[in-house]
Amino acid sequence: MTIERPPLRVAPPPELGAAAGPLGTPAAALGLLLLVAAMIALPQLPVWAREYDGVLVYLAFVLHTVLAGALFWWGIDTAAAHRARLSRARRAAPESPR
Repeated sequence: MTIERPPLRVAPPPELGAAAGPLGTPAAALGLLLLVAAMIALPQLPVWAREYDGVLVYLAFVLHTVLAGALFWWGIDTAAAHRARLSRARRAAPESPR
């Protein structure tokens, strides 16, 4: 009795990210807004670190900045892939007679 094992790497279907495509631009805008908010809050960090535990304040700031940057990057990447997918679909579609 042999056990069939799936291949180690299975390519995802090409339409896997198609549903998330329209979310790219709002995600990038929200990520950018969160990064700007982090830069605005930057001068207050030493004050908050004195009032509260400094390690927790700086850890929360780093976590916020990393998540905002990841959201911004994901949004830019998703929007670019969505635009490329639309462009390929337009080129592949036959032209309609006029």
